[in-house]
Amino acid sequence: GTAFGMTTDYVLSELPNVIADVVDPCQGDYDMSDNTARVLSRYRRNGNMSGTTFSHAWASALVRQQLQQQRACRYHLYRRRSTESAVYFSNASIDVLFVDGLHTYDGVMNDLISYWPKLKAQSLLILNDWKAVWNCPCRHNRIEGRCHCAFPGVKKAGCEFLATKGLSTRIIEEG
Repeated sequence: GTAFGMTTDYVLSELPNVIADVVDPCQGDYDMSDNTARVLSRYRRNGNMSGTTFSHAWASALVRQQLQQQRACRYHLYRRRSTESAVYFSNASIDVLFVDGLHTYDGVMNDLISYWPKLKAQSLLILNDWKAVWNCPCRHNRIEGRCHCAFPGVKKAGCEFLATKGLSTRIIEEG
């Protein structure tokens, strides 16, 4: 996703014509059921930083990562929560939307409602963490809904929202 910049870094390195508009508050403590939020929170505490100081520092590190790769002109970071940033995007202006915000039913549903009008016709919508994370020990068994590293709210919100639009899902997964 965007919190550590690995997905964005990969996309920008492999697709030289892509411009990435990245939305991330760069903060921990926003959803302690989310592993990334817990990790960022631990970094903040270990650095003895306030939430605001940490957010600025983390955002600066993400931008610097792109500067070092000479891709900063194609990387735009909105340091806000996802639904707060939707107003900065024009309707029908997004080709690919990668939703990787709050991994709860309400979080995903709010992102979908906020960004749906922003998608172009024939665009691509990607919902991250549809299944349990790649290194989860229970990823391939039937109890995924009760797994600590799965996010059933992502799948439920995605399916329900797309059904209201008369659409279904197409699962693409490596491996």
